[in-house]
Amino acid sequence: MHSRRRSLALTAATTFALASSLLAISCRDDSTAPKANNAGEGYVLPEGGVFTRGALLGSIAACVTEKTRAFQSSVRTFATSVTSATQDPTLHPQAELAWKSAMAEWQVLEALRFGPAAPKALPGGKDLRDLIYSWPLRGPCLVDEALASKVYESPKFAEGLVTTRTFLAAEYLLFHRDPTNACAATSKINSEGTWSALGAGEIETRKIAYANAVASDLLVRANALADAWDPTRGNFAGDLANPGGKGSAFGSEAFALNSVSDALFYVDAELKDEKIGRPAGLYDCTSGTCPDSVESLYAGSSKDHVRHNLEGFRILFLGCGPGASGLGFDDYLEALGQRSLAVAMENALTDAFTALDAIEEPDLVPALATDPESVRRLHAAVKALTDLLKTQFVSILDLELPQKIEGDND
Repeated sequence: MHSRRRSLALTAATTFALASSLLAISCRDDSTAPKANNAGEGYVLPEGGVFTRGALLGSIAACVTEKTRAFQSSVRTFATSVTSATQDPTLHPQAELAWKSAMAEWQVLEALRFGPAAPKALPGGKDLRDLIYSWPLRGPCLVDEALASKVYESPKFAEGLVTTRTFLAAEYLLFHRDPTNACAATSKINSEGTWSALGAGEIETRKIAYANAVASDLLVRANALADAWDPTRGNFAGDLANPGGKGSAFGSEAFALNSVSDALFYVDAELKDEKIGRPAGLYDCTSGTCPDSVESLYAGSSKDHVRHNLEGFRILFLGCGPGASGLGFDDYLEALGQRSLAVAMENALTDAFTALDAIEEPDLVPALATDPESVRRLHAAVKALTDLLKTQFVSILDLELPQKIEGDND
């Protein structure tokens, strides 16, 4: 066990580092972006398809477009379910299930974070991700204060702090049924008696009304994301599939491929380290385990989130479709005569899923309480995958490591 300073809190230092990283990435152009190896173009794959880098980008573009539409549909269902629960409290469980379904779709997209979901400093970025899901930034006390003041009824609610909106706020509102709040005694809602004056019944009524406002805002964001990818609207899918074209965010196939490959590293910094390693006590944890740092504190969906993040990686690496059909980065390796690495990475991904399935408890918090070694074995399995990703994969495909990964020897 060891610890290190890798906090994702928005301190001045980390904010500066993030800004520098985004600036460095946004400044990539054809002179600084890595040049993809021309070998492999036109290679006939074992299943009969023909590999080209353009075809790989087109396959990824079509896949992510499909996933944004599925997410949009799930958020629409979620918003409808929460609205129904405001009218009939007995429908609250259906709203919870709809949140979990929408989050399943989103967690796949979390691992496909390029284009419109990415920060504006990146190609095609529109900052939509943080408006949809603010993790790791939480704000349960801020949510409780907003509930007490009914700020969610304000026309400017959609312009407020992301910690008072997004799927994280919705999770707290829907799944934290305790009438207590998360604020300190010094908070005005406690020191002035505002919260206690509401009463349990009013608090519950406001929670579902607040969740309804969040769900409505999330639907706006989901629509914006799907529209940005849609070939008939924002057409980022076309930009990605045809780099170098007029108005494209990418000057070359190499630049586009490197931008897409950056998303693969979500399984390293965010998944391996923050979602698994920190709760398991491996990083930034002063006790044996830190269950309070799991991703889904209220819905108990952290284990499911890990699964869907791995699924997002699978889509990029193995292709999108039944049985991993469609072109993926494994086909690029195959075309370059590196089938052994493609197989090794696929096996490592399978081992990560197997380690996740081996956790018998329904979520990470109970697993950390009864069998923390099972969570550490999951971390080790994901690390075996990311070790290949950070070394042989980027070397063979002549790709750049993302700024957040450079210098990370773990």
